[in-house]
Amino acid sequence: GSTAEVHDIYTLCFLTWKDRVFEQLKDRLTKGTIDLIRKERNGEQIDHSLVTGIVQSYVKLGSTNVAKPLDIYVTEYETAFLAETREYYARESSAFISSHGVSDY
Repeated sequence: GSTAEVHDIYTLCFLTWKDRVFEQLKDRLTKGTIDLIRKERNGEQIDHSLVTGIVQSYVKLGSTNVAKPLDIYVTEYETAFLAETREYYARESSAFISSHGVSDY
């Protein structure tokens, strides 16, 4: 008896794309998405649908893992996003306190 999994064609294509394409691009994709968010935080206009689509794709890529459906989103995007968010607000609060003083904080 074979223990190999049998997938429908959609799932097979999806898993192949994930393994062959996403694995090669995930670092650049995450960095690019976080760069877009950083630009928006600094007042630049960005394409929100692009960021939304990328984040949704991270969620969708994990959907084949029933036990941990958000694993790819958390490990490949959320961790980096939260680190950048912490750094951003640490810089912003330090700059605000430097220019306004603690009493205005």
